[in-house]
Amino acid sequence: MINRLGTFATGKNVLIFLALDLILMMGVMPFLGSKMEAVSTISGKPIDLEIPTYSTERAHSMIEGYGEAGREIYQTIELTADIVYPIVYSLAFALLILFLLKKMELGNHWLRWLALIPLVAAFADLGENISIVTMLNQFPVQSDVVAQIAGSFSLVKWCCFFLSLGSILLGLAGWALSGLKRKSNPKIALK
Repeated sequence: MINRLGTFATGKNVLIFLALDLILMMGVMPFLGSKMEAVSTISGKPIDLEIPTYSTERAHSMIEGYGEAGREIYQTIELTADIVYPIVYSLAFALLILFLLKKMELGNHWLRWLALIPLVAAFADLGENISIVTMLNQFPVQSDVVAQIAGSFSLVKWCCFFLSLGSILLGLAGWALSGLKRKSNPKIALK
């Protein structure tokens, strides 16, 4: 899997997935969130934006606060855009990590396994989404077990998300340093 992703980790593909990620993160998701907030009775903030996790009480009170129309919109978001979004951001991050490692000539180093962290984030995100949809469908019945599962998925998602960002920042710093080394040592630059 890592080798297949590695062959797909070209500059062009990284830019495509980063552009898609930005479109979803800064355009589509906020637009859909505003639609949900507009019809919610108390709170329109999606549960899955609570960082790093939430209690069962918080999840239940938020779902109740959305109102019927808010719950319907939230369910639609969770079953459409929020299925696509984790796939896009995880591939963008994984490809970027592998691309940066290639640029530092570490493409076959054990560090390439860092590219799995964003994929774990996506699976946790999708698990959280399924749990949230279950809670939305069960309302007004409140299941503490489902809320706890959703909160656990949320914690894993956010931990992996921030570990991915940290890996990317370290990769960018490493790439910049390796570029500086090449410039200061002409023998390395000729490789």
